[in-house]
Amino acid sequence: MSACKKNRGNFGRLICYIYKGIENYNLKAVEEGWSPYFVKYGRSRMHHAKFLVTVAKEQSENLVIWNPETNAGGQKRDYNQLIPWWHMRASVVQDYRKFGLQSKAKSVRLDYDEILEAAKQKNNITVFCDL
Repeated sequence: MSACKKNRGNFGRLICYIYKGIENYNLKAVEEGWSPYFVKYGRSRMHHAKFLVTVAKEQSENLVIWNPETNAGGQKRDYNQLIPWWHMRASVVQDYRKFGLQSKAKSVRLDYDEILEAAKQKNNITVFCDL
């Protein structure tokens, strides 16, 4: 599998860390309270622990997206409801990364062409569907 395909999200978008010099913009957005730590597509392979500590601190300080007053009156996402689901889903993705790849399970996102070919050939395969 090519690196380009492997590092793309469900909608073909490039998944990456953004740096300006040595500053990690992804972490900075979480540190300043502008973004939650999105784990629903899998945990950060490089900065997971740092993101967890950072987002907990920002939540406790009610910064920006975590501040009920900032979010009053408009549309908002219920992160208290979403985050537990995201972490559960991230655990499933982590299990696939650890066990699914070894077992030759095919990912709908990463191995779609191979899955189609197996279906055409009427071959039995194991498929991981990360909805």
